[in-house]
Amino acid sequence: MKKNLQATLVAVTPWLTLQKSRAAIKDFSETRKRKQTTTPRSLRLCVFARALFSIIFFLTVFPAFSQSAEEFDHLLTLEAVNYGQAAWLLLNAAGVQEITDPTRAFEYVTERNWLSGIGRDDNARLDVVSLLIMKIWELKGGIMYTITESPRYAYRELVYLGIIQGRAAPNMQVSGDLLLYITGSVLLQEETNE
Repeated sequence: MKKNLQATLVAVTPWLTLQKSRAAIKDFSETRKRKQTTTPRSLRLCVFARALFSIIFFLTVFPAFSQSAEEFDHLLTLEAVNYGQAAWLLLNAAGVQEITDPTRAFEYVTERNWLSGIGRDDNARLDVVSLLIMKIWELKGGIMYTITESPRYAYRELVYLGIIQGRAAPNMQVSGDLLLYITGSVLLQEETNE
């Protein structure tokens, strides 16, 4: 009888082991499914907070940017921007809050004596725009820029920093897309320096 029982146990043991393995796998997969379908309360609150923040952000910021988007589109179509438009774009990119239009932007830079002897509607030159960039972002230049603070050395400093690239001359007129490219380069360099 013992031999029959032992033979039966030997024959059944692999089957029982297989059944236990199947049960263990089933339990594991069910537990895993439960963990995937249930989210902790803190995660749900985090998702809710993000959604609420996004809604508030878009309701407060989006109307302000819609006017700016129209201005950016207009700037991109221009073959040559004037100093008012250049100052407006650069000051907005730098985050100066009280600037609402190109006229106010030009007044802002002339009040600080960053531009002298230049009219708001004159076509912007690359060296003078370079000087505006150096002043607005308070970039430190080389020895000659520090001594003279002239547009020529501001232009040379931005070329050295890689902000102005490609074929460019200090006296060339600045188009809207070039101004936008240079502004993006300044912001990128500012971000990488932080």
